[in-house]
Amino acid sequence: MAKSLHGFRAALGAGWMALGACGALYAQLRGIPASVAAPALGALLVEYPFYLATGFGDLRERVTRGWLPVFLITGAVLPYLACCFGAAPFQWTSLARIVLTIGAI
Repeated sequence: MAKSLHGFRAALGAGWMALGACGALYAQLRGIPASVAAPALGALLVEYPFYLATGFGDLRERVTRGWLPVFLITGAVLPYLACCFGAAPFQWTSLARIVLTIGAI
């Protein structure tokens, strides 16, 4: 497990740097205002560990041992909350829809 966590942390750091740099460059090239690009990029960076964890067997097994619903709902709610810091207005109904949709899955 320690080796897997070390690899996960290394991949997480490298991925965050690469995604952050690519996202910032893309926003600059497309003329997307920072007030919109920053929350959207933040949501992407928040979601990345959830996708990455599925690629590591030990972490994947840990998640599927009863924590899968919490993992899925957290992975859906956190990016929405990150986007609400400027790119989109927060709405309780939208948050409830996200939770209900993922909860149904």
